[in-house]
Amino acid sequence: MLPANTFAPGPTSGQFAGAGAGGNPLPLANLQPVQGFSAMLQGPTPDSYLVMTDNGFGAIGNSADALLRIYAAVPDWHTATGGSGTVRAANIGTGAALSGFGPGSTVTLSDPNRLLGYAIQADYTNYYDNAANPLVDPAPEPANYALMLGGLAVLSLGVRRRRASKAASGQAYARCPGG
Repeated sequence: MLPANTFAPGPTSGQFAGAGAGGNPLPLANLQPVQGFSAMLQGPTPDSYLVMTDNGFGAIGNSADALLRIYAAVPDWHTATGGSGTVRAANIGTGAALSGFGPGSTVTLSDPNRLLGYAIQADYTNYYDNAANPLVDPAPEPANYALMLGGLAVLSLGVRRRRASKAASGQAYARCPGG
């Protein structure tokens, strides 16, 4: 289990989410939420996974400063024969367990060349493209672009393979709302 209060270093988040809940006054200075995964693929080792976090605080309108990231994680599955049911951070390149989520376990996604065909928060100078709002945090360092693009390619390939496999076997698959 990943505790609800799991965070990674990063720019301040929760600036648009109101007062906060669960004992977490907002905004969360220099922290990004890690709770909740919306995608999961095999990581660099058989026991590690690359996971993409949910949108942050529950809605598009209050989550602009929750970065879209891919994290590496190692679950210790709880089964009938044992396991703690916990999730640990892992090195995104090697899959080795780490003491916490941070730069070695994270790739922050952005679209600096606007290849998606629509604007995302990272494309703007200020959140929600409003000069009265705080500045959007800078794009990832150039050294992270190759890893970031590789992560997107892996996620895309995994989704395509899964859909093709299920279609070939006659199984249906569910699609997330808006995805």
